[in-house]
Amino acid sequence: MDDISLPDDHVLLNFPPRLRKNIKEIWKDGKIGISSKSMKVHVNPTKASDDYSVIYKDNFILEIPYAGRALYWEVMFKDEDYGYPPDFDFPNDSFLFDPDIDTISAHMPSLANWNINNSKSLISVIRELMVLYKKYQISRLQTDNKYSALYTEYQYLISETNDAENIEVYIDNGGTVHFFICINISFSDLPPYVQPMLIGKADNVLNPNEDTATLRVALKPDSSKVQSDLQLSPRLEQVIGSASTLHIPTFNKDSNNLLDYISQITTLLEERVEQISNNYKLKNEYISFIISVCGCNIIEYDSTLFSKVVLLCEVNNFYTLVLIQIGNKFPQEKPKVTLRSIYHLQHDKPFVHNLDNYPYSPRWTPEEMVKRLITNLKEEIPNFQVICQKLAAS
Repeated sequence: MDDISLPDDHVLLNFPPRLRKNIKEIWKDGKIGISSKSMKVHVNPTKASDDYSVIYKDNFILEIPYAGRALYWEVMFKDEDYGYPPDFDFPNDSFLFDPDIDTISAHMPSLANWNINNSKSLISVIRELMVLYKKYQISRLQTDNKYSALYTEYQYLISETNDAENIEVYIDNGGTVHFFICINISFSDLPPYVQPMLIGKADNVLNPNEDTATLRVALKPDSSKVQSDLQLSPRLEQVIGSASTLHIPTFNKDSNNLLDYISQITTLLEERVEQISNNYKLKNEYISFIISVCGCNIIEYDSTLFSKVVLLCEVNNFYTLVLIQIGNKFPQEKPKVTLRSIYHLQHDKPFVHNLDNYPYSPRWTPEEMVKRLITNLKEEIPNFQVICQKLAAS
């Protein structure tokens, strides 16, 4: 079974022409629920029959993100008559085992009024099914007495947050209850996402949806097992670091309720976002001031993340490349400054010298940091020239 997640024309050849617009809509607008992930379509490649006619696929598997895991639902069209609505198979689940016509009419109008010519018909049906699926999971939590304490916890959480839409519930086959909660904070001041350049995958956008941080807490009814983890969308992982680097505390059911635990994680994440946003702002100011005072000397600089700048500096008619690299712990950690000779080689590479002892204080403004560095460069470049000349003479 091939994993298909990109709207390429050759992929659509697996599907009947009348169904292709609906498949495209899943790729185009596949964000569902509170996960940062999109839906995926799994289908076996189409093969020609013995008489070379094309046999299209009128059934496929949807991979749907829900509550921190994936649901695999099969979509089936019968007898290649796409004027009739599809059937769905929900494996290993009693969800909608035998729905009556009233349930379909009341809760799934897109299925009751199926129109294959409407490109949004299929994705509308899926969204309506997901609303019912969430209600089904909450109903299981409510009606089974062994989950009464966890249902009370859930009720308290939604009553205090007034945000049931951003909380998903799932009970797995082992009886563990998974709470999947969206952490609502602003990420607008974070650095931009930089798309990695992957050979052969230039069109594979790795950050397709908005920034999301979601917390999953998995609990056994008897409190014998508790698991929690934070899931971050691609830009947040790139900028903040993986969730494991945040060292989130473990949920302690004896001393925390879910609301308190969410507040604790939210505060931790807000502090991290503020730290990185301030770091990004100060790096921007640092690079901008270098450009304002050394504009004619600029060879290149990072205009996206403000992580480095390269200058061509001249003192006493001796030219030197100066590479300034700014790390993610700036301003507490001073920028790395490297002098590189354009005249001298060492082991067939340009000779370089790290400038470690230039004046620096994290309490200075970026303007003061740059001024002190430039003054120091005027003193150190002649020393670097002497080092290079000794290297050449040896």
